[in-house]
Amino acid sequence: MRLGFGSALIGLCLFATIPATAAPPEATGCESEPVPSHRIEYCTRVLQSGRYGGAEAAWLYRNRGSAYLIEQHYDQAIADYDEAIRLEPASPGALVDRGQAYAGKRYYDRALADYDAAIRLKPDYPEAFNDRGNARVNQGHLEQGIADYDVALKLRPDYANALINRGTAWSDLGQLDRAMADYDAAIRLQPGEAAAFNDRCWTLIKLKRFDAALADCNEGLSLSPNKLSILDSRGFAYLGAGDLRRALADFEQVLATDPRTPTSLFGRSAAERLLGDASAGDRDAAAARAIWPGVEVYLRKQAVLP
Repeated sequence: MRLGFGSALIGLCLFATIPATAAPPEATGCESEPVPSHRIEYCTRVLQSGRYGGAEAAWLYRNRGSAYLIEQHYDQAIADYDEAIRLEPASPGALVDRGQAYAGKRYYDRALADYDAAIRLKPDYPEAFNDRGNARVNQGHLEQGIADYDVALKLRPDYANALINRGTAWSDLGQLDRAMADYDAAIRLQPGEAAAFNDRCWTLIKLKRFDAALADCNEGLSLSPNKLSILDSRGFAYLGAGDLRRALADFEQVLATDPRTPTSLFGRSAAERLLGDASAGDRDAAAARAIWPGVEVYLRKQAVLP
């Protein structure tokens, strides 16, 4: 599954490009450095020089904010986006970026306010509709989220991330055929996107098509080795297929990296009980519920437990 579902839908996280009027040579690292922590250093150095204001400074703050966003330093990202928006209030991109940072903190009402403002400024902004759809889905408003994904895809029919996100919403609504159609279309457009294979794997588990699910999870792991969300999904695919030892191995690999992953804890508890170790199963189930009281209800509603 998508671990940490509230923040894991695929949205926009782009770095701004240097304004044509700016392009300071020393700011190149603030645009092109691929490592976020290094990019933060470059941007900070240029900002501290005091040489740039207006649109140039807004660009620097937005790029540093996006580096903070990738590193999940949401408060620092929001502070930088605040400054970028103060300097350039009509920037829909900065509003969308700040919306993502608020969404990362699960402040969905604030995220929605930013996405709404961005759409008012730029009504043909597919990324803003996609990200607003994510916020609505994370609030539990699946149909409203799908409506936003529909608009994003009308504006940009080859938008693979919006297809994946809409597929997840369809899957959560139990409309599995529609979910599969969206994942299939996304994979045709972007065959190297591991998230599409993971999400299709999860839906195939719900359809009890375990061999196909395992094939998709394995493909996702070949694209993104050791990705915890895909290992978690594959654990449930093995669990459904009755391959309990391999299910345990996947859940344990997830938990070795993040021991507070409630779905893997509960999946491991199911495998342990089926293997006859009821006490271990009870311990893991209790630990999972302590982290997320609704984990069992969620997994049963998803129809992924044996």
